[in-house]
Amino acid sequence: RAFENNLELSDRLANEAVELDSNCQYAHWAKAYNCYLRRDEKLFLESVYRALELNSSNTNILATSGKKLAMIGRSDEGLEMLSRALKLNPHIPCWYRSAPFIVHFMHQEYEQALSEAKYITTPDFMWGPLMRAAAYGMLGFTAEGREELDALLSIEPDFREHGSRAMLLLFFQPESVEKVMEGLSKAGL
Repeated sequence: RAFENNLELSDRLANEAVELDSNCQYAHWAKAYNCYLRRDEKLFLESVYRALELNSSNTNILATSGKKLAMIGRSDEGLEMLSRALKLNPHIPCWYRSAPFIVHFMHQEYEQALSEAKYITTPDFMWGPLMRAAAYGMLGFTAEGREELDALLSIEPDFREHGSRAMLLLFFQPESVEKVMEGLSKAGL
């Protein structure tokens, strides 16, 4: 219930920000992100495109928009945006690699997915070990997968109970979560 309360508050504040300044890119992005979390794809797309219309060179918004577009199934458009962001700023945070990871993973291109996951090296950040474990599991490298699972569970001890819900927030589509869970299971989860 806390998540829903926070999302409701965040949504209200984002809408107020857009009303206060309809030319504020971050207000539109905040609205887009809330729509993403609420699974309102139509309003998400409207808000993302408006944010990008205001400044298409903001690499943070460009990369995040690309990442989210890829997650909702618009992989070509999303990865193209992410590629533009990387050209403008090759030092964007490594966790943007989750989008190409999931695109490759869902296309059963597990070696490419693993390659993307290896870029996600932020300490105490569950997504890198999670993605590497899933890719290793699908590739049949259970020893490597188990090592990544151990790292994941040391960061998120309650992952077994809450992991699917957390993954749904990032990966958006239930079939993506199911496929990643399959990889984690093959790695030994």
